[in-house]
Amino acid sequence: MIATSRYDGASVIRYEYRLKALNSEMESLADSDQLTGLANRRFIYRKLNELVCDAAANNQSFTIGMADIDNFKEYNDTYGHLFGDEILKMIGQCSTDALRKCDIVGRWGGKAFLYILPATPLENGKLIMQRVKDRVSAAAVVYNGTPVHVTITIGCAEYTDDISLTELLHTADIQLYRGKRSGKNIVCA
Repeated sequence: MIATSRYDGASVIRYEYRLKALNSEMESLADSDQLTGLANRRFIYRKLNELVCDAAANNQSFTIGMADIDNFKEYNDTYGHLFGDEILKMIGQCSTDALRKCDIVGRWGGKAFLYILPATPLENGKLIMQRVKDRVSAAAVVYNGTPVHVTITIGCAEYTDDISLTELLHTADIQLYRGKRSGKNIVCA
């Protein structure tokens, strides 16, 4: 006896729908930071490369901001790593709330975040990054009933067609550490 299977149209459609949903979920997981839910470094690189191509084709610039949590090691050492995780989540939420819909924020790694501000010149980008910085410093993470305030330092750089993506990231990193040396909780460009 030969076994045969019957597929009806509705079953195939349900299967295809479920397969598409699972693929979408897998893509989202591959592009997201597990802790904060923000974009991860892989996704950020892909978006930056796309933006470089678009900016070159349309003769536009854009700004990036590279942020680092001030004194993060002290928070982890004093309150523990789970508290440090809460700080990362809070900064992610504050960042998302402060940005425009077209902007992208992602966890760059460890205690660092990267912001992509499409079609935004440096001066406007600095203002947006100042808004993010202010939102973070106004927020607090509660530890045993006590609010703990955290600050970030942000370095900004503007993409123009005469620099590479590597140079752009390096410039933002240099500005970030210039801000750290200037006393932290600052936006530098």
